[in-house]
Amino acid sequence: MRRVVRAENRRLVTALLAGLVAWSPGCEGRSATPCGDNLCDMGETCFNCPHDCGVCVGDICGDGVCGLAEYCDTCRADCGRCGDCGDGICGVYERCTACPEDCGSCPDLCGDQICGAAETCSICAPDCGQCRPICGDQVCGVGESCEVCPADCGVCSAGCGDGTCGVDETCVSCPSDCGSCSSVCGNALCEPGEDCASCPSDCGSCQPVCGDGTCEAGEACDVCVADCGTCAPVCGDGTCEAGEVCDVCIADCGTCPPVCGDGVCEGNEDVNNCLDDCYDWPAAWAAKEQEILTQINVFRSQPHTCGTQSFPAASPVTMNAELRLAARLHAMDMADQDYFAHDSLDGRDLMDRINDAGFTGTCPCGENIAAGSSGSTDTMDQWITSPGHCANMMDGSFSTIGIGYGYNASSTYGHYWVQDFGN
Repeated sequence: MRRVVRAENRRLVTALLAGLVAWSPGCEGRSATPCGDNLCDMGETCFNCPHDCGVCVGDICGDGVCGLAEYCDTCRADCGRCGDCGDGICGVYERCTACPEDCGSCPDLCGDQICGAAETCSICAPDCGQCRPICGDQVCGVGESCEVCPADCGVCSAGCGDGTCGVDETCVSCPSDCGSCSSVCGNALCEPGEDCASCPSDCGSCQPVCGDGTCEAGEACDVCVADCGTCAPVCGDGTCEAGEVCDVCIADCGTCPPVCGDGVCEGNEDVNNCLDDCYDWPAAWAAKEQEILTQINVFRSQPHTCGTQSFPAASPVTMNAELRLAARLHAMDMADQDYFAHDSLDGRDLMDRINDAGFTGTCPCGENIAAGSSGSTDTMDQWITSPGHCANMMDGSFSTIGIGYGYNASSTYGHYWVQDFGN
């Protein structure tokens, strides 16, 4: 049984060695693929190139089988006695390690910790170590510098400021020789040439500039009127500002004063200073007053002679609320107190009455009074036939008028009329 196994084993080893002869040193037809290239090429096995093909396993000396990694010189129990070394024939049980005389020298194995004849630092650094840099190979290798090998690493600069940007200088270390570094927006450094406008990510947002026409974040109407405009008034801040009025913001502007003519008799209004609001003036009386206004403007539209005075046509007059109040109060006062005069019984004259009524226009001013007639036409005839009254109605310097009518049946004349003129 042992002999049979050995015979089979020999045939297997013979077949493997046939491939080994193809690459073994000194044998004809040596392969060009080197052991140690990390590729288990044809002709390489676990026992001739463990670096590429791995360590052989499963060969146990004494198991009766001459395994692939067993030889006569390593396991005579399984493989038998070796052939004669030195007979010039690389026998079945001979190899390069046991009989280099017959089988030739073993190939160099990268990784066997021996720098063989065919190995170099560039081919097998694990066995031969790292190659030293070679000055002049145009590569500035590890350990080379401008001081040691200017041929590969360039000429060292004489120093920053010599006008030459040496190999050991940069725009950061020597801007005077190498120039300023170009800024890179987004590198979190606010460099020369960058600002908040061109690169806010590095330099931060720009502060608002008052006066640039844009109301930006951080600006407000109370800080920059030029960009944000005037602030809207705030009701309740104690200041009655532009845009606030008494009827909108009493807290700042106070209670509005009464307005004569708004239909409400309020505050300090009474029949003496605001007849329109505080006295229910009869509509029939107001209609008579309007008739006088129409007739006087028709009269003024033509030239007239008043007594000895000639007057050209004059512009129409318009009704003035304050003059009408003064005229109405005087007409009603004459009717109620039964007198007929330009001066009131309390001593006030025309100027006093129109000032009390709030007239803010200009003078010269004039006044016509009439009594006794109930109609506007008859009253106008009374004034037209009186030179002085006619002259007042044709005076071109008057542009406004107030007309008042009052009636009291118990008075002497019953009907009383007043015209007050002004500008």
